[in-house]
Amino acid sequence: NYTFNFGKSYCIKAPSGLGKSTLIDLILGLLRPIKGEVLYKGNNISYSAGDFSAVDFVSYVPQSNFFLEGDLRFILTYNYGAIRFSDKEILSKCKIACVDSVIKSLPNGLSTYCSNNLSNFSGGQKQRFGIAQALLNPNLRLLIIDETFSNIEKNLAIHILKEIEINFPSLTIIMVTHDESIIPQNFEILNLMDFTKKIN
Repeated sequence: NYTFNFGKSYCIKAPSGLGKSTLIDLILGLLRPIKGEVLYKGNNISYSAGDFSAVDFVSYVPQSNFFLEGDLRFILTYNYGAIRFSDKEILSKCKIACVDSVIKSLPNGLSTYCSNNLSNFSGGQKQRFGIAQALLNPNLRLLIIDETFSNIEKNLAIHILKEIEINFPSLTIIMVTHDESIIPQNFEILNLMDFTKKIN
């Protein structure tokens, strides 16, 4: 059993193959637990992790994201249906993710048409686009990032996490990373090895 509290941030730590990404999938409701349940609880409310229509306050950025084809404006906002975002709103989140300079360097900016899963951009740039896309969620309270900084230079990753903290001071983050040097000091470390010892 474990409780993640809103208003705090966490880093899940464990050797490869011990279940970090599986735990993330359970929290997101992408996998169903064989035993027990995963719940989001608040004042007089309780949602199952798989109730996607109710749990709209979660954004997830995996190590390798998949992006639809279209202009960057569409690619960054299609997750949010009919909600219309101004270019200023989009670029402000891109600035937090340190990908705004990439967009500004393009002749057509946000109108740049992209296909083949943003194939014209590097792995690190795609990861930063994924972060910007996640931050655009208007209901965002929980950000889950699973090895999202694997292709991003260390100092840049630290800077992005700091910018997220400054611009989203009440946001809860659950992060998986192999690079412990980028973990902010205010993150609580959840070591899955501690739980396997209890089970065994």
